[in-house]
Amino acid sequence: MSQPALGIDLNKEARVAWEVQLRVAKLALDGGYYVAAKRNFRKALKIAETSPLDDADISATLIGLGLACCHLKDYPEADELFKRVIQLGGNEPEGLNLTDALVETAVLYQKTGNLAQSKELLEHCLNMLQERSSDNISQAKVMKSLALVNCKIGNINAAELLITKAFAITDIQAVRLTNLFAEILGVMSLIAIQKNQYAEADELMAKAIDILEMATGGEHPEVADFMEYSAEILKDAGCAEKSTLLLKRAKDLRARVKARDK
Repeated sequence: MSQPALGIDLNKEARVAWEVQLRVAKLALDGGYYVAAKRNFRKALKIAETSPLDDADISATLIGLGLACCHLKDYPEADELFKRVIQLGGNEPEGLNLTDALVETAVLYQKTGNLAQSKELLEHCLNMLQERSSDNISQAKVMKSLALVNCKIGNINAAELLITKAFAITDIQAVRLTNLFAEILGVMSLIAIQKNQYAEADELMAKAIDILEMATGGEHPEVADFMEYSAEILKDAGCAEKSTLLLKRAKDLRARVKARDK
């Protein structure tokens, strides 16, 4: 009778160890400590793969590790990690981890210039979420990414329709001071640039940066990413001075983040 009891204890011990590593990794990821996040997600994945944890636990760990890799620009590794999640998910449309992996893979394709495949994946994800009546915030996240892809390939009308829906969903008190709302404003700014509405674009981008700084605490690499993205848009719009100032702020912020994230 002692052997089964030992087995149960070992299973419980493995899950507790995995949960601790995953929690630490997520805190590091949310705080912008991507090197530390990647290290701890790897530890959590090792536990998950060598212990009797289920596919959902492994998928959650793979997605977190993939996100850390994306932030560190380790795109090939991230691609492989997200593909593993998709394989674990099989053809099960209700698997939230599968949907998450599809979205993150689409965002990765967008970053590496594969816009057509990104668009196809995001449209598939949005259809999956709508078919199972998922919460509106999840749909807004996908709409935001899909709007950005449409904007980049010149489908301005489609982009504007999607981002307007995403904005309507998130324009509530509980969501206004979040990364998502800032990113939606950023896409709206990019659309305004393409419509030659430069004053509106400048106002939207400035508001987006302010919100992102408040949402992240300011000392966060996502703020630097967003500043560089904004600087590029402002430069294309002919606002060279504002673009240069934003790039300097981003560079200074990156130096501070790099010094701490070791």
